[in-house]
Amino acid sequence: MTILIATGIYPPQVGGPAKYAQKLYEELGRRGPVGLCAWSGLERSLPWGIRHMVYFVRLVPKAIRADTILALDTWSVGFPALLVARLLRKKLLVRIGGDFVWEAYIERTGDMVRLSEFYKQPRRLSFKERLIQRATLVLLAHSDVLLFNTAWQMRIWQDAFAYKTPARVLENEYPAKKQAADFPLGQKIFVAAGRGIRYKNIPAFAEAFAKAAAGRAELDTRALPPAEHAARNAAAYAYAVPSVSEVNSNNIIEALSYNKPFIAPLDCGMRERLEGLGVFVDTLDQAAMCGAVEELLDEQKYQAYVARIKAFSYVHTWGQIADEILEATKV
Repeated sequence: MTILIATGIYPPQVGGPAKYAQKLYEELGRRGPVGLCAWSGLERSLPWGIRHMVYFVRLVPKAIRADTILALDTWSVGFPALLVARLLRKKLLVRIGGDFVWEAYIERTGDMVRLSEFYKQPRRLSFKERLIQRATLVLLAHSDVLLFNTAWQMRIWQDAFAYKTPARVLENEYPAKKQAADFPLGQKIFVAAGRGIRYKNIPAFAEAFAKAAAGRAELDTRALPPAEHAARNAAAYAYAVPSVSEVNSNNIIEALSYNKPFIAPLDCGMRERLEGLGVFVDTLDQAAMCGAVEELLDEQKYQAYVARIKAFSYVHTWGQIADEILEATKV
């Protein structure tokens, strides 16, 4: 069986989705024939909508030789992959690890609504947002298998869209523990790096951090090249993911791998597994975020978190992820 991976990002592009696509390509390639169709510079240079049509045209000849298409998102590649899969009668698996409509709505309006509450009442969506939502509904109805990276988002989308397509959870990688670096003498650095978009809520957290830390710690929000990013994070005191909501955070997973505590939103898909290993807080409440920073600056409480994280031994490898995808193709 040949699997074709459809992805909107792949190295040399950087970031979690690019790494995810690369690792899957490598692991699935160890198990059998695998193809890849990633967005090129051409798609990224074209206007919205036209880029999806161009990607569709590029995807067709590669999909002819495949048995299954694995789309790594719902919109950039998911909808074009659906059209190709139905045209060529191929099986389609769609990985769902975020929510394009929710993110776009917050970015456009500034209405910091939690993902768990977003679909519970009507929203004044833009034309683009309505189009993406309708395309998503079609994708959910006509795919063969849906792969959510948290059960939390799977429940939110089931309640919102009432899809009948088989769905299962495909968690992200949880690596084995790494060797953390000592944080610089006399420095306690909280890392809160992320895309500079509204739902990430970095400015509000930075304001709360300044009040709570009062010079006792530093906050680093820089986006760094991979090598510098890894060195900085290994030496961090703690991590912060202050998003309005967070489906799944690679930064939290990285924090765990270094035995470092973290701050995360209550509205989070990882909370069920990781409760007690970090401070889950209402990230729309500045006082609550101040309290979370103060809690981790308390040495006794900090060390209690570290001890619990050291006892956390869950590992989910790329090999296991690849095997779970192959199992899903049998549905």
